[in-house]
Amino acid sequence: MPLSLVSCLTRCIHGGYGADLRRTDVLQQLLEPKRESLASIVGDLCRFIRADLSLIELFEGLERSRTGIYLHTGFDGKYIVLRELVTGDVRRVTCPAGHEGGAGELWYARIFDWPFSTDGPGYSVAVTTPYVLASADANGRICPAQEWEWLAFFERALPKTGKRDRAEAYAYLMKYGLSRNYWNEYVFLAYVNDFRKMIMLEGIPDRPETLPHRDLAR
Repeated sequence: MPLSLVSCLTRCIHGGYGADLRRTDVLQQLLEPKRESLASIVGDLCRFIRADLSLIELFEGLERSRTGIYLHTGFDGKYIVLRELVTGDVRRVTCPAGHEGGAGELWYARIFDWPFSTDGPGYSVAVTTPYVLASADANGRICPAQEWEWLAFFERALPKTGKRDRAEAYAYLMKYGLSRNYWNEYVFLAYVNDFRKMIMLEGIPDRPETLPHRDLAR
């Protein structure tokens, strides 16, 4: 597996590669594509400086986290219960943005699970303001998005990831998309309105005719 730039450089500094950047194996690992993120880079740095284990685990947890499409199924006490569409994973979630929503809503959100090796509090955190998904009916009126619409999207999109395992394909799609800025572009083109506690999106990523700002697509 290709190493991150920070990993390669720190190994060179410590003589792990003979401190010789001209070696082809080092250059290959420096240049070989790797899905970097701010969390993975900071995590590498924390390991290099031998930071506290809890800090390393925090950034590893951030690196593992990703967005997903979730069905709001109701409440468990003060927590929101979300079921991920493809994986079926159920999470008890708190939403710092303040949006509680209601059963039947579909959310596009990044859910952060307890990252530490110690026992957690039993709930996860929606670390982004929830994007509540909508669609337009035959008369052009905005209505809640339907689960079947997004399941149909995943049936079309998951094979395009090149991953055979369905869960792996879904995780890859939701973290990296099918192209650079895939999900950022979707949010931009699907934006309908925003409120203090949530943002509303309309349409399906691979159906341009459903996106309200499709004329701005690159």
